[in-house]
Amino acid sequence: MHLLRSAFPAPRSPRGRLCLAFAAGGLWPLAFWSSGLDGAGPLAWLLLVPLFVVVDGAGARLGAACGALWAAAATLAIAWWMPATLARFFDLGAPASWAAMALLCLAMALPYAGCGAWIGWSSRRARVSGWAVAAAFTSAELARAYLLGNPVALAAASQVGWVAAQAVDLVGPFGLGFVIAWCSALIAQRLRTPRGAWPREAILFATLAAILLVYGVARISGPTAGSALRVAVVESGARAEARHQVEGRAARLERHLALSRRARAAGAELVLWPESAIDFYLREASAVRDALLDASAGLGADLVLGAPHYRAARPTPRYHASVFVLRDGAVGDRYDKVHLVPFAESAPLGPRFAGARAHFSAGATPRLLETRFARLGAFVCGEAMFPDVARTHARNGASLLINPSNDGWYGHPAAARHLVQAAALRAVENRRSVVRAASGGPSVSIDPRGRIEPLGHTQTPVSAVATVRLSTVATPYQYTGELAAWIALVLAAQPLWTRRPQQGDPE
Repeated sequence: MHLLRSAFPAPRSPRGRLCLAFAAGGLWPLAFWSSGLDGAGPLAWLLLVPLFVVVDGAGARLGAACGALWAAAATLAIAWWMPATLARFFDLGAPASWAAMALLCLAMALPYAGCGAWIGWSSRRARVSGWAVAAAFTSAELARAYLLGNPVALAAASQVGWVAAQAVDLVGPFGLGFVIAWCSALIAQRLRTPRGAWPREAILFATLAAILLVYGVARISGPTAGSALRVAVVESGARAEARHQVEGRAARLERHLALSRRARAAGAELVLWPESAIDFYLREASAVRDALLDASAGLGADLVLGAPHYRAARPTPRYHASVFVLRDGAVGDRYDKVHLVPFAESAPLGPRFAGARAHFSAGATPRLLETRFARLGAFVCGEAMFPDVARTHARNGASLLINPSNDGWYGHPAAARHLVQAAALRAVENRRSVVRAASGGPSVSIDPRGRIEPLGHTQTPVSAVATVRLSTVATPYQYTGELAAWIALVLAAQPLWTRRPQQGDPE
């Protein structure tokens, strides 16, 4: 504890608090990095300590500024690749792309400004419990996810590949994030008041942490149940800028088909292509469409792929980013993407402030895809970050989750890492295998415990076959959703703090 106290001294000046808050935000991405695709695990339980130290006793205004600076620095450090992506995808100059990045940082800062303001204001009046501090942080994560629609790099994702992640099938990602923040809050409290006994709630936290640890060990070491299915991931390796060019369309399709036939020869029963694997409409007759349907008839396996779709509507047709099942030369079920990427796939502020392909409409509800061997629940690319889609699929009877993705538009493989970790959380939350087929990014197979098996990466041809387990097990999280996190917030709203010790009080 002495080493921690030396590393994170309580700053005395407002400037010192602000500088430490910004530096702490810049370190937050370390929670999600390891030698593989897993999170950093135990490190995340400490990385919120400096944030809670600087906002403690800061008052509402300074606390808000510290929270906002922490979030802005974290956003910059996590999405450092974003300005180049914006410049390329939206054809923006450097000033405009950095201005857009600044707006993103400002938007992400708002929930954490509220978090810092509440902690700073409350701690001026009383000694705030670690429970209440953790609840304030969780409320910021909930607001960022459900109000701002950006649940990237939630605290729970840092536990992917570690025992603690097993708890998300009980308490969900925000419930686990609350426990992580609670640990940091208790340590920060100890650093600010080094003398005296640990608060009684430390015993409660230690008990809860021990229960989750025992539960996680039991789940991660238990037997694997469910029938086996051989699933292939196929990706042609085409460059991102060539995927929507009419020239070479037939050649790209033939590469996909050749790799699919190779996967079938290796025993694949289900073949999965990435999001936007084809750029033509399956409802319109054409030479390439007929070639695809003819090939699927002779493949001997169900083919699942991402493709655009439209349906008649007034005054203009409605376009969707969709996933189709092809079987025996016919088009089967279709899933329309529910959570679209703002400005890239949809135009919330009108076409003037959106990309050239931002003309899609969101699907109404998540629909299952029926295949010969399994009922599939699809969540497309960035939908991996939203727990509700996978949870709805699992509750409706999906035995396998799939995540067709297009990571090439990010421009850097680091961007897709957070999506893979989010997909791993979806696997554990629902105790379902997840297969991710990605163009320009990592294709992986994830088992129901969240363990990630790489199948291919970046812009190279991929034809990999993985054996996955099918499951229809029900988990508490499928039916309770974020109830655990909301209960924590309601309880924390009560007067769970004690009077700050005055001079002369016994220690």
